[in-house]
Amino acid sequence: MIGIVIVEISEMSVFNESCMGVFIFLLSFSLLIKILWKWALYFIILCFILLGSYRQNQVNGNSSSYFIKESAEVLFVAKVIDLGNKKQWRKSVVEIQKVINGPKELRNKKSVLFVNKRNGAIKKGDILLIKTEIKPIKNKNNPGGFNAELYWKSKGVYSMGFVSAESFLWIDNQKPNILYSASSKVKSSIKNHLSKYLKKEYLGVSIAVLFGDKSIISEETTNSFSNAGAMHLLAVSGLHIGIIYMMLINFFSIFSKYISRNKALAISVLVLWAYALITGFSPSVTRAVFMFSMLGIAKSTSKPYNSFNVLFLTAFVLLLINPLYLFDIGFQLSYLAMLGIYLFYKPFVSLFNFKNSFLNWIWKGSILGVSAQLMTLPLTLYYFNSFPNYFILTNLGIMLLSGALLSLLMILLSIKYWPLLSRAISVLVAGVLFVLLYYIKWIEKLPGSVATGYYLSFSVAMFFLCSIVLLLKTRANKRNIFYFSFIYICILGYLVYNRHENINKQEVCIFNNSNFVMTVRVGNDLLCFYEGDKTKLKKAKFLARSYAKIHPGKLTYINVANKKIEIINDKNKIRIISKKMIKEILINNKMYKVLSRPQKTKTPCTVIYMPWIKEGNGHHLNKKAISIDLQ
Repeated sequence: MIGIVIVEISEMSVFNESCMGVFIFLLSFSLLIKILWKWALYFIILCFILLGSYRQNQVNGNSSSYFIKESAEVLFVAKVIDLGNKKQWRKSVVEIQKVINGPKELRNKKSVLFVNKRNGAIKKGDILLIKTEIKPIKNKNNPGGFNAELYWKSKGVYSMGFVSAESFLWIDNQKPNILYSASSKVKSSIKNHLSKYLKKEYLGVSIAVLFGDKSIISEETTNSFSNAGAMHLLAVSGLHIGIIYMMLINFFSIFSKYISRNKALAISVLVLWAYALITGFSPSVTRAVFMFSMLGIAKSTSKPYNSFNVLFLTAFVLLLINPLYLFDIGFQLSYLAMLGIYLFYKPFVSLFNFKNSFLNWIWKGSILGVSAQLMTLPLTLYYFNSFPNYFILTNLGIMLLSGALLSLLMILLSIKYWPLLSRAISVLVAGVLFVLLYYIKWIEKLPGSVATGYYLSFSVAMFFLCSIVLLLKTRANKRNIFYFSFIYICILGYLVYNRHENINKQEVCIFNNSNFVMTVRVGNDLLCFYEGDKTKLKKAKFLARSYAKIHPGKLTYINVANKKIEIINDKNKIRIISKKMIKEILINNKMYKVLSRPQKTKTPCTVIYMPWIKEGNGHHLNKKAISIDLQ
C-alpha cells in the first residue's frame, strides 16, 4: 500500500523495470541473511513497497502522462465495457482501442462517456466510432460534493465526455464471453421471476439485496436507508456473503453423514464464486468472496490460524491484482470494518455475559456493530460529512431481518417452477420487506437520526483513526494511555468545535454548476435559489442537500428566473436580480455579478464567471464554488 501511495503522490515513472529488479534482488538478499532477522525484516518491507510501486506504475501505463491534462477534440474507436443507468444520456465506460485524431496517449485507456441513445440502445461489447470532446475528470469542489476524481480513479478511468446521437456510429459488436452471457441470462431470469410476485418498491430492494443494483429503488427509499445507516444492506458485501456462507454450511451439516466437512467447505466456496459471477464480479463481492474463500481454506486445514493474516493476505492479493482498489471507498471501509471486528470484538464482548440468550444476542450484535463502526468512523465523517446516530438499532434490525430476507429470496428462486409454492413464499418475502422498510423509515424519523456538520481533512481523519487504535490497544503502559487519551480528547474537541462552527455559519454559496444555483444560510433556514425547469430543480436539490450535510438547515427552493428577490433580517440585507445573462446579487451593500458570458461591468463589483467561461478577472466557478460570509 505504501508503494502505491508513493507513486500516486510523486507520479514517479522511474519505478518500472528497475523496481522489479531491485525487488527480486532485495528479497533474495533478505533470505540469505537469516541470521540478522531485524535487517531481513526491513529488507522484506522495502521489497513489498517496491512491488507496490511497480504494480501501480504498470496500471498507470508506465508514464506520468497516463491521462490527458486538457480538453481535446478526439476521433477514436472504442469498445463499450460497462453500462450504467438507462436514462437518455447513458453512462458508459469504454476502452479506447484506436485514436484516429487526437492525443495518442488515450489509446488502450478507459473513459466514461455519457451517450445520447436517441438513435438506438448501445450494448456491452459494441464497437463505436466516436467524435467528441474528451476532458480530464475533475472535481467541481462544491461543499459536500461528490469526489468524482477518486471514484473514477479507483476504476482506472481518468477522462470523460458527452456523445450526442449524431457523434457516434456502430462499427461492430463483440459478443461477450460465455460466462458473462450465462450470468446475464441468469440475472435477467431472476429479475423476471421476482417481478411476477413483488410490487415495484419491494422488487427494487430485493434486486439491490441480491445483486447490489439500486437502479429500481426510489430516491426516497435510498435516502431512508442512507439516513438510517443501512446502505450496506443494498450493496452486496461481506454481510450478504457471510449470511449465504453460513446458510450453506448449516445446510450441509444436515447431511454430515454423507458429506465431509472439507467437502462442504469446498462446495460452499464454489457456490460463493458462482454467486460472484452472477453479480458481475463487482469489487465488493469479489473481495468478500475471496476473503471467505481464504477463511474456508484456513478452516479446512484444521490447524490454528490468525484472522489478521488471512485479512491482510486477501488485501495484499487484491491490491497486487489491481492497485487501484486502494482508492475504492468500499474497499477502504470494508477492510477497516473487518479490522475493527478482529481488534475489538472479543475484548468488548467479554465485558458482559448475559444468561438470557436474547439479551446475549442483542449484546453481541451491538458490540459487532460498534467494533466495525469504531474503525470506519473517521473515514465515514471524511467522505460523507454525517453520521447515523442510531446505527446500533439499525444493525440489530438488519441482523434480524437480512438473514430471513436472503433465505426466503433464495428459497423463492429455487422453487421457480412451482407457482403455488412461489406465491406462498413471496407473501413471506413481502412481509419481511414491509417490516424492514417500516423499521428503516421509523429510525430515519427519530429525533437526531443523522448528525451532520462534520468536515474533516484527510490528515485529521487518519490521525483520528490512529488515535482510536492506539488508545484502545494500549493497556500496559499507563503513560502511553495518558498520552493517547489526551490526543484522542483533543481530536474530539476539534471535531465538536469544527461542527459547531459549520452548523452556525451564515453564508452565501454560489455553486460550480452548469445552471445558476445559490444557497443562502440565514439562522436555521437554508434557502436554495435556482433557475430552470424540474430537471434543473432536481440538480439544485442534489447540490443543496450535499451542502446541508456540512451546513445543515431547513431547505426551501425558490426559482429566481427573471425575478427580483430580497432577504432582510436584523444583520443582513440580500437582494437578487435575475436577468437572462447576468445575476446581480447585493449582499450588505456589496455588489456581486454572476456572468453567463464575458462582458465589461460599469459599476464596481466582484465578478463571478459561470463554469464555461475560462478567461477574465474575477472568480471562475469552473475551479470551485464561492462562499461569501454573512454577519
